[in-house]
Amino acid sequence: MKRFYFLFIIFSLFIFTNSNASHDFLHTSLIVCGPKKIDDIRSLDKYKQWQYYYIYFDDKNNVVIYNDGYEYNTWEKRHHSHLDFNQHQKTTSLKYNINTLTNVYNFELIEEIDPISTSKKITKTIKSINHFNFRLDSMTFSRRVVRYPSKKKYEPAIGICWNKKSY
Repeated sequence: MKRFYFLFIIFSLFIFTNSNASHDFLHTSLIVCGPKKIDDIRSLDKYKQWQYYYIYFDDKNNVVIYNDGYEYNTWEKRHHSHLDFNQHQKTTSLKYNINTLTNVYNFELIEEIDPISTSKKITKTIKSINHFNFRLDSMTFSRRVVRYPSKKKYEPAIGICWNKKSY
């Protein structure tokens, strides 16, 4: 019965979405997903950090996912500057829905790279969508990245998720 009430509360929160959310995001829960459970991502080599996703929820149906040095949020497109080796210039955003029957959160982490923003010979805007599916019941995830306009599909991955207290 507790599980029913928990799911009912979660579902109710998502129905009453605040579409005019501001940058005053205050998360109420944090779930971390990756290939194996870790205590602190900062303890990993930089190369392995991209495999971990920090999913922040607030009480207004806003979500922020932090992955590989980039923030994806549900209320605005976010522009990231080019910082040499640390970060490539791109615009990120996040869309999601919840399948209440299966308790699966279907996230789309969207990246857009404009041809002007890169030194490579890109003639069209490149869009990548990371289809990230988080299953609440089993605390697992699966993901697959698709790049457009080429429709190139990258290797899928699976892993575990866990609740985490903030730093």
